[in-house]
Amino acid sequence: MRSQPRGAQVFLDGHRLGPTPYLGQNLPSGMHQLQVKAPYYQPIRRRIRLTANVVNKQQLTLARGQGAITVLSRPAGATVTLDGHRQPGRTPLTLTQVSAGQHRVEIGKAKYYAQTLSVTVPVGATERESITLKGGNLVMYHGQWVSKADKATALLKQARIKARIKADKIAALLKQADVALAIKPLSTSAGSKALAAYQAVLNLDAHNPSARQGIKQVAMDYVTMADRLSRTTSIAQANQAAKTIKGYLSKARSIWTGVSVPKGLKQRARRLKQSNTVVKTISGFDYPFYMAITPNGRYAYVTSSRNNTVAVIDTVTNTVVKTISGFHNPISIAITPNGRYAYVLNYKSNWFRYTVSVIDTATNTVVKTISGFDHSWDIAITPNGRYAYVTNSCGDTVSVIDTATNTVVKTISGFNHPDSIAITPKGRYVYVGTARGYTVSVIDIATNTVVKTISGFYGPLGIAITPNGRYAYVANKGGSSNENGTTVSVIDTATNTVVKTISGFDTPDSIAITPNGRYAYVVNVSNGTVSVIQLP
Repeated sequence: MRSQPRGAQVFLDGHRLGPTPYLGQNLPSGMHQLQVKAPYYQPIRRRIRLTANVVNKQQLTLARGQGAITVLSRPAGATVTLDGHRQPGRTPLTLTQVSAGQHRVEIGKAKYYAQTLSVTVPVGATERESITLKGGNLVMYHGQWVSKADKATALLKQARIKARIKADKIAALLKQADVALAIKPLSTSAGSKALAAYQAVLNLDAHNPSARQGIKQVAMDYVTMADRLSRTTSIAQANQAAKTIKGYLSKARSIWTGVSVPKGLKQRARRLKQSNTVVKTISGFDYPFYMAITPNGRYAYVTSSRNNTVAVIDTVTNTVVKTISGFHNPISIAITPNGRYAYVLNYKSNWFRYTVSVIDTATNTVVKTISGFDHSWDIAITPNGRYAYVTNSCGDTVSVIDTATNTVVKTISGFNHPDSIAITPKGRYVYVGTARGYTVSVIDIATNTVVKTISGFYGPLGIAITPNGRYAYVANKGGSSNENGTTVSVIDTATNTVVKTISGFDTPDSIAITPNGRYAYVVNVSNGTVSVIQLP
């Protein structure tokens, strides 16, 4: 005996034989009453004949039984869902033709808690369920009726979860920004990464103090980079540095409109932009040769060799305010560090006996004349004012004057027609330009010996060193065959190499730099003008 479903109970003539599948032996032959039963199924009854020594095979399929469910609710009017399927109508409601067995019944009504029952439906009978719904003042939350307190608790929990997720994300972004700035401080790439992280934080929390402060710090970092570049840029990169500084400041202002700029930064950036360009030309000289500027920067003294005079320029107005006479073909000039005296070289005096005239700058009169030189061309005074160095072109030597006694105390040899000369601000080295050797020699003042020779010039006839000692500007007057020079070379004194060449001059003969390092004045012999270079 086999049946569908398995496990049905087999009865023969009212006696239970066992569950299917069933194999019965030694059953009495003849006619019998067979009955097969299974829970929730319609039983099968039939008569069968059993014959001795013959197997009677039976394959039976039981039909599922049906019943009904009556659902009552207080209050009435609730919906009924049977095994997940919404039923038509509302309570009181009877569901017919329900298959016998276990069922899941859910009763729900607006503003009441839904209730779920497990209902067993008997075959051919009606199961009655009566439910009292609880609530009456519930609110809907995520498709369910819940109490206001439960909804508030759920909302609070959800808010806390969102807040925690948000806080974790903000913390990660702030850490990302801090790491970027820590790994590459004062870097444009680091600033961009940090800025993106800080802005992402503000998108989550518009008033986050750490992000707002971080953005201000990034803006200030760009200003710091601009300020540092304005102070450390080299001559060769001056113009590009000015553009970069402008970009940094523009970026800083776009990040934080209230960013402050250090005092003097704009002026330094402006000087970088205009550096190595002529910004002023002063006329009215007769074959001007050399120039020197007083330590306070107020006056510039210019020698005019043809009319045997020295002109005094007011650097505030860039006009000639005094003309001193009594010289003999004056060429080079130097002023003592205290500004008290100006030493002027007379190229021709008393039948080619070369002399040095000393001007008292308080009265602008010649108070002393020193002799004993050989075609002297240029002069420079040590920063302590103790000595004056004079180039002797034809003698291929450099003379050292003791300014206390105004006498020559030392003569240094080994040059090829030395002409121009300048001393570093700290008094460590003397730079000497040799017109025929097209070189610049470096003298160590401590030993009064030549320690370095730099090449690559074109008749160097004027040298000036910036107040910070970083650069030496050399005027290239031209060659020995009367070719006029048009350039000024810039030497980096740290490496003693030429790092920049500036053009646009007409036989530049001498050069002087203001004490504040902002301008260099260049004398143009051929056209009788003075060019003004703005320095970085």
